[in-house]
Amino acid sequence: MAQPNPSSVPTKSPQALEYERQAESRAKEQEQIEATRARHREELEAMEKERETILEEEYQMRRQHETEALKHREEVRKHDEEVRRHKERMTEHARRMMGR
Repeated sequence: MAQPNPSSVPTKSPQALEYERQAESRAKEQEQIEATRARHREELEAMEKERETILEEEYQMRRQHETEALKHREEVRKHDEEVRRHKERMTEHARRMMGR
């Protein structure tokens, strides 16, 4: 097969070569920008997930605190009732002792 004549092979002008170099440079910059955006999105998603986890933990802690407070109030109420009954028994006992 015959070799192409070097004068028939189109050559790129310096302007065309510069245009291609700039286009490649812009393409690389765009890829870097997209990679940075993707990384930022991932970081934001991770931060949002962490924020949701913290909010859930705070909610669970509040619920636990409220439950403990309710239990404590019930224990105090029972104790107060026992003290009241004890005082009534003591008063009744004192009356019986005085009445003898």
